[in-house]
Amino acid sequence: DILDALLKRDWDVFSHGLYNTRYHWGLSEDEERGEIAASVEAWRRLSGKRLRGWFSPAGSNTLNTPDLVAEAGIDYICDFYHDDQPTPVRVRSGRLISLPYQMDLNDAVMMAAGAGEGEDLCRAARDAFDTLYAEGQT
Repeated sequence: DILDALLKRDWDVFSHGLYNTRYHWGLSEDEERGEIAASVEAWRRLSGKRLRGWFSPAGSNTLNTPDLVAEAGIDYICDFYHDDQPTPVRVRSGRLISLPYQMDLNDAVMMAAGAGEGEDLCRAARDAFDTLYAEGQT
């Protein structure tokens, strides 16, 4: 199954929350902390591994999210859309890196924009990768 394949390949996994439709906007700090903790625990229970990354459900981060993600022992967050480079994020405690998410390649965004079918998404993702890979050479 998929989980076995991920674990066998030792791929990194980030959580998108327990439910992509359970938005974090409007949650109190303690409520958001609980949602993040539930995701951390679910991944540990399923895989026996520590959750290393986070992307808030539907991008619904709050001003508290970076601090709470770092507090939970997560290494990186994908909630921000900025330059192509990983960037340290200042948090209350610990260390957190922002791995920029390419929202323009998000499936829901592309479908809403009428960007085409699966092959179109695949081509756009390959083009983005090829560009970033080439830029990374310098």
